[in-house]
Amino acid sequence: MKIVKYCDRELTEKENDLINHFTYYVASKDPFCIISDNSVIVLKNDEIDGKTDDEIKEYALDNIDEMLSSQPDFTSFIMDDGYGLVSMMNGIFGITEMLGEKVTEDDEIELGTVLEVRGNILDACENNGVLALVKPE
Repeated sequence: MKIVKYCDRELTEKENDLINHFTYYVASKDPFCIISDNSVIVLKNDEIDGKTDDEIKEYALDNIDEMLSSQPDFTSFIMDDGYGLVSMMNGIFGITEMLGEKVTEDDEIELGTVLEVRGNILDACENNGVLALVKPE
């Protein structure tokens, strides 16, 4: 995998962990952009084919702008590795901490946990920009 950093610092341990999670979730096939230590934008190869790394960053920022100007609808999923995933529009996802007891009797992620991650996603979209691009090779 190739990592293109857009920020002027090293990626944190938590951001690197996020890269590992999403590399697994997308089966090392789809590129994605890191927008915080718990949020990404998953891109499709056919959406970015032929684009430079800077054009991909702009494309991701356009996805963020579109999401921020729309209803902040979301869905959540329990992943097979014990983490939760919150999905918003345009391929924007956030990950929970290890769920443990944050799962209801109906095998759903507790609403408070989902809303916290959704809030983190919205905050990242409003404030962080794109920190890095991860491209499978």
